[in-house]
Amino acid sequence: YNALLKEELLLSYDAQSLYDFARSEFDRTVRELEALAATIDPDKTWQELAVEIKNDYPEPDRMIEVHQEWVNKSRDHILANNLVPIPWPERVDVVPRARYLRKYSYYGNFSRARGANEDGVFVAQWMINPFEEQWDDKTKQEYLVEHDYGVIIVTAPHESYAGHHVQGLYQMHNPSAFRRENGLSLFSEGWGLYQEQLMRETGFYPDDRIVLRHLQLRLWRNARVIWDVGIHTGRMSYEEAISLLSDDVGFLRWAAQLEVDGSAERPIYRLGYFLGMTEILKMRDEFRELRGEDFTLSDFHERLLKVGNMPPSLMREGLLGSVA
Repeated sequence: YNALLKEELLLSYDAQSLYDFARSEFDRTVRELEALAATIDPDKTWQELAVEIKNDYPEPDRMIEVHQEWVNKSRDHILANNLVPIPWPERVDVVPRARYLRKYSYYGNFSRARGANEDGVFVAQWMINPFEEQWDDKTKQEYLVEHDYGVIIVTAPHESYAGHHVQGLYQMHNPSAFRRENGLSLFSEGWGLYQEQLMRETGFYPDDRIVLRHLQLRLWRNARVIWDVGIHTGRMSYEEAISLLSDDVGFLRWAAQLEVDGSAERPIYRLGYFLGMTEILKMRDEFRELRGEDFTLSDFHERLLKVGNMPPSLMREGLLGSVA
């Protein structure tokens, strides 16, 4: 595991220091959740509020439509605030996920544009597991509380604007064939989670209840680092990993099992979300200090995306070198 961290991701962490960092960040986010919950309703814990928020969901027959609405709103927000240049004709369509794929995750998956269509437009698809009338009542309710407005509003930027869709467009147009064809989750998934944070910073979320859901979803990605290190290095048992996600983050047990099972078969992949986001935020601080009054988010994002999808240490070198 230490070899994977150092040789594949080019990180300075070893398993112990990464585990300690992830635990510290988890505790910090819990404190942030508790403080925000006290401003929303001082008589309720953040976990109780999260349950309330998850019970506010679209009508089942509007599920795909509502996902599309928030994809479109995230695009409008990115462009109106000049956060990331998008110089290509493009769009993201939300579609029902193919039936044979639905058993592999409870939510869905994102399919990047692979090239321009006959009209010259780069079209990506966000494939969502649709609500199914033949389910029993328990399955229907479990589906709805995991497809609430909060998760839709927070996840739409992660998958589409300016998340995986936009990052994929920049990677597709990189002049280096090697950088076009290769990458790793430490940047691509980190970039997606960074978009969730960026949208909070720039006022996209409509109220504090959605911000609380955002923090809960960030806590989930933080927990991924803990159990990925933990189960692959003997620091946690399988049941302890399930408990972390179900008891401390608020997942249903079956969803927690799917999560941990996926991590078990792909070590270090799920580190990419939270760890990648923290590395991007560090680079942003360095870039801001270097650029001074000339700093803009649009410039930072464009330069970073043009570097390519690589380990953060190499991206930092390319980013700061682009300024020089």
